[in-house]
Amino acid sequence: MLRDWYKLYYTYITNGTDSTEGSYTRGDGDNYEVFASVPDTVDKVRVVLQDYAGNLSEAVTIDNRPAVILTSETTMVNTGDTLQLSAEVKRSEKGNAVKWSVSDNTSTDTTIDENGLLTVGDNETAFLLRITATSLEAPDVSGTMYIMVADAYNLTPQYVSVNYGGTQKFSIEKPSGKQAPADAFIWSIESVSGDITSVNTKISEDGLFTAGIDETSREIKVMATDKKSQFVHSTIIYLRSNNSIPNAVSSIEQFADIQTDSETFSVEKSLVKNKAEAPVPAPAPTNNDPAVPDEVVWTVEGANSADTKVDENGTLTIGIDETAVQLYVTATSVVDETKSDTAVVNVTPKEKHYVEVIAGEHGTVTPGSGEYYEGTDVTFTFVPEEGYAVDKVTVDGKEVSLTDGKYTLTVTGTTQIEASFKVSPDAPDTGDYMPVMVLLLFAVSAVLLASGCYLFVCRRRK
Repeated sequence: MLRDWYKLYYTYITNGTDSTEGSYTRGDGDNYEVFASVPDTVDKVRVVLQDYAGNLSEAVTIDNRPAVILTSETTMVNTGDTLQLSAEVKRSEKGNAVKWSVSDNTSTDTTIDENGLLTVGDNETAFLLRITATSLEAPDVSGTMYIMVADAYNLTPQYVSVNYGGTQKFSIEKPSGKQAPADAFIWSIESVSGDITSVNTKISEDGLFTAGIDETSREIKVMATDKKSQFVHSTIIYLRSNNSIPNAVSSIEQFADIQTDSETFSVEKSLVKNKAEAPVPAPAPTNNDPAVPDEVVWTVEGANSADTKVDENGTLTIGIDETAVQLYVTATSVVDETKSDTAVVNVTPKEKHYVEVIAGEHGTVTPGSGEYYEGTDVTFTFVPEEGYAVDKVTVDGKEVSLTDGKYTLTVTGTTQIEASFKVSPDAPDTGDYMPVMVLLLFAVSAVLLASGCYLFVCRRRK
């Protein structure tokens, strides 16, 4: 194969069917390192290299690695419920039997049996369960998927602000409000940076936190350790003085859980308390205590996506490719940088799903096979060769209609798109009469030959 390659062309082969050809260009952004991870569902990859002079290498077909593919009807389950999972060992001649295991669970009642039936304990507190299926005949081949526990116990509330000298009651409860016994946990606190400086900063055995009026630490970590499983629930308390920024960010509440998306989320409208509901009389300003303007600077930290940002009005935009599970949004006073407040967004990253595109002869489909985030709208364009037309397009085996040669798919899971092409009824007449002329010449030659033989016989008789 070529050493000094410029472009790499690849085709996924699944169940004997080729996908649309894709390519990587050397030195083109993120593609400099060449190949991305090949999905486990793909059986083989055909690769052709092109050098800088345009020369092409011979095609090389490479078998994909053996893998175990896990599937289930859903990736979410409630505590106390069961979920059936299935596993298939692909590209291995050593059998389809697997050994099931579950990890990251906090409850001993959370188990999975030899048939892949997952049982989630009613007292499960883990948010995600890691399910693994390992080939019995090839222990180095395994597959993993994550199951979300929809109503797991959690430390509540999460990420709150407390005034120095104030208190906050914590509990372990489900989203439904059902609480676990407080005495089933060991409650403790520690300073996020430095030490706790006040003897009055403490947490009781039933989860009541008190911030000392003379405390100097600004962030306190609260922990509740399950006495049975030793699993630790935790959250952060942001301590503030009673004269934090008025009417701006001092009353930011905990963010609601949201999914990654390109839509915006208004911090001010949704997360700042309405002062009219609980009016607090403000002291009259004096020369020693001037009024503080409401102008603040908004910032967001912890983001992994360049599209995640907060604007000057407090509108937070979560990038669709955001992978962080928590974001920290801070508003800081313009006139006094020591006055600020922070709130937290709990983000549920969107899953990626593989869309396989299969194009028949005499046409192309763009874009080709690839992975897309759940909920993404992807528009595929079907282009037949000259003299041909689109015959049929199916999505997971069901025929769909095109609009101006295009079809838009909303990605909800693994999908297969297949297109076939046919000779166009409007194709122009090429004028190719060669087969007819050959038959005609053959017939005339036969007649002439027969006539010649007849004349020759007659002359001999005379």
